[in-house]
Amino acid sequence: MSASFEAALGSLQRRWGVIVFLYALGLSGLGLFLRAHLSLTQTLLWLGLSGLIGFYILSYLYIRLPDNIRPGELDLSPWLGPGTALSLVGGWLLAALGGFLILPKPEGAIAWLPALLYLLALLADLFDGMLARRARHTTRLGADLDMMLDGLGVLLAAGLAVRWGKWPFWFLIVGLARYLFVWGLAWRQRHGLPVRALEDSSVRRLLAGMQRGFLFVALWPVAPGWLTTIMGLAFVIPFLVNFTYDWLTASTVIDPDDPDFRAVQRRWRRLARGPIALAVRLLTAAFAALALWQAHAAGLDAWQALAHTLGLPAAVGMAFWWMGALLTPLFALGIAPRLSVALLYIPMGAILWIGVGFWPALLAFYGLTLALLLGPGPWALWQPEAPLFTRRLGQKDS
Repeated sequence: MSASFEAALGSLQRRWGVIVFLYALGLSGLGLFLRAHLSLTQTLLWLGLSGLIGFYILSYLYIRLPDNIRPGELDLSPWLGPGTALSLVGGWLLAALGGFLILPKPEGAIAWLPALLYLLALLADLFDGMLARRARHTTRLGADLDMMLDGLGVLLAAGLAVRWGKWPFWFLIVGLARYLFVWGLAWRQRHGLPVRALEDSSVRRLLAGMQRGFLFVALWPVAPGWLTTIMGLAFVIPFLVNFTYDWLTASTVIDPDDPDFRAVQRRWRRLARGPIALAVRLLTAAFAALALWQAHAAGLDAWQALAHTLGLPAAVGMAFWWMGALLTPLFALGIAPRLSVALLYIPMGAILWIGVGFWPALLAFYGLTLALLLGPGPWALWQPEAPLFTRRLGQKDS
């Protein structure tokens, strides 16, 4: 081990010690805030579990410090970089979130805290890679830490959704998927069975983003469990299908380099991104329009009641309807179609909530997920937002 490597590693270990102190200080401060809303026993239980999760994250970081090397370089970098620093902020937020797993569902204003913590962790995850690329400080440590926190965040949020009755128990497979995948590959390697590395996939990234975005909604204390379950199916089922395909590929059951398989895959992609995507776009827009027409009959009172449930001004309720009325024709015409899809989840979810126009809204909700995964298909008039959904934030090449 060279002197420069030892010096850089010593610098990283000292920085790690500062991070440990900041984690402990932050959790202690949040614990003092929670003590005003929880019993002493509950506060200590939260602090203990959050501390364990934080210890797991920081132990992972410490073990992987020797991997803090930038691509194309041989020397260990003595600083973690802004991307990894933001990832660690997200890790602290996840540790604070995980502490609620040991508590009953909180009441009052504090009930929104888990959802807020998860939202902030998602934002940290959204921007950490961009910061690392902008600072030209992408490392194997940063990439692996980011991946580990992604899996941990989904597991903790899914566990809370199940714990609080927002999701059925079997939905927990979403949170366990990464760990089962890694364990399965390790088992195959131990037994001398072949494995294959997965290529990067925009579909996998989209599914992960939709999954985590909906988990945030599932943690809303006012969202009823029946609603988060039927809406969650729109993301869990495609995830399970893609997970199965990834596993068959990684375990070499499917050979993506096989000429016959590639020919079938090309034909399927032409069909899926062509006539099927167009049919999904038009049918989904038709179901959304029907749901909006039926929901209009609910009157102003139903929309105001929804806004009141969400703690929003009464006028916002009807604004959900107008939002759907504006976005549906834009989506049908293929004008910023992916952005329209992402925003249409809001009015369709609101219609499902108030219960008028339920079935067409449910079909539209599921159709939106297909439209986001397949793309708008042919005859889409304007797609300026497409790169936001096909490449990482801050990445120049798709």
